Amino acid sequence: MMADCKGLREHVERLRMLSFKVGPYRPPSEGGSASLLLRVTENCPWNRCTFCEMYKGDRFVYRPVEEIKADIDRVAAIRDEITAVSWKLGLDGKITRDVGAALLAEGRDLIENAGFITVFNWLSSGGKTAFLQDADSLIMRPPELVAALKHLRETLPSLARVTSYARSKTLSRRKPEELRAIREAGLDRLHIGRRISTRA
Repeated sequence: MMADCKGLREHVERLRMLSFKVGPYRPPSEGGSASLLLRVTENCPWNRCTFCEMYKGDRFVYRPVEEIKADIDRVAAIRDEITAVSWKLGLDGKITRDVGAALLAEGRDLIENAGFITVFNWLSSGGKTAFLQDADSLIMRPPELVAALKHLRETLPSLARVTSYARSKTLSRRKPEELRAIREAGLDRLHIGRRISTRA
């Protein structure tokens, strides 16, 4: 299973140039490195829940849909580079430890590239699930969330499930037709939280 080092070097150089936004938080059900983590917003627009310390001190960022689409395109480019290395190693496109070992042997610094690590782990787990970060993706304007979801599903067709967090108050503000459009665009599941009052 020997590969041309020069060929691998070219893939490593391209991978070094590719990155996208990855946040630190996701539900336990999206753990085990199985889910692709993709930031559609950054941090929390509410950020006043007494039980939650996750985003304290971090400013909420509403990401433009074109930035999100560009990140999705970079995920696809990373996927393509990793898959090409698998074929060069004679592994028929399968993403195994051997693929990771070969890439890290040629470019040890890839271990510090969160985008590469996220996509590699996602692919090696089957490439079936994605989690849209951060705390309340339904805060996005519905047409923009629909556009991002459609681009995600079209660009990464292996996805069988797409999940996100939502705040119950944000969800209640969405019209039924908006929620239907979001579901039809590709959002399968929401983890919903609500504000807990400290008043007696």
